[in-house]
Amino acid sequence: MKKIKIEDYLNLYLSYYLMTQKIRNGLVKKLVLPLTISALTFNSCDEKQLPLEEYVPTTKTDTSIFNKLNSGLKKYLDTIYIIKKEDWENCRPTFKGFTLNNKIYLCENYKKETLYHEAAHIRNNFLDKSGSNFSEKWKKIARYNYKKSNVKYDYLSPEALRKITWKDGTAGPKEGCLDPYSGESIREDVATFVESAVPYIQTPEQIIEHFKKIKEYKEKEIEGLSNLYPWYFCNSKDKRYLKKLNLLKEYNFITNAEYDTLSKNLGKLNYLLKK
Repeated sequence: MKKIKIEDYLNLYLSYYLMTQKIRNGLVKKLVLPLTISALTFNSCDEKQLPLEEYVPTTKTDTSIFNKLNSGLKKYLDTIYIIKKEDWENCRPTFKGFTLNNKIYLCENYKKETLYHEAAHIRNNFLDKSGSNFSEKWKKIARYNYKKSNVKYDYLSPEALRKITWKDGTAGPKEGCLDPYSGESIREDVATFVESAVPYIQTPEQIIEHFKKIKEYKEKEIEGLSNLYPWYFCNSKDKRYLKKLNLLKEYNFITNAEYDTLSKNLGKLNYLLKK
């Protein structure tokens, strides 16, 4: 199919942009896009609902998958199940992946950021069970009441989630979190930060170059970009972002190289929100 470009969204293919919006609004159930949406995680899907006897689990001997992860994220991960789309739909089609114990379950069309997100849950769980004070340190840095969440869920029906926003209707980074879903719990906050280690499809420099070519742009464009690339639009004056990043590095969720890239790009485009 021929792809048509749209200038207003940094030459993202029109089909890509429209699909992104549909997924963000809950209209497309299972597709995964690079780093644009938190990899919603669930633990309520029992293994019995999946025909696991038909699948050969992927272990660390399969380097083609495990080598996509850094050493810290794969250390406590034993097994990954890659599930066919039709079987996935019989379990929980609105989600991208989930963890049970030290296993990860992914739909066959998973993206790398989803793998990072779920692997972060595995490491986080292990640290908590082993008596680490990682989560306690995160909580102190966050200074955010996850139990009294500032998040709003908008449903098309009791079973169909349309979108997740902050209570003010926005969906970009706020309160030291990268998006509304990460404001639901420490676990999701951690995992959403970790998935940001997977590079976005465009660099800040590419985005800046685009805006140099146009004289006027609409506020909606910037808002859309802040949802797509939250790391670039964080308020770098909010020290919680960098402190959380430092903690992830300290506990080996991210590598030195990943840390350097993320710290360099933190809030690099935030100034666009103020124009």
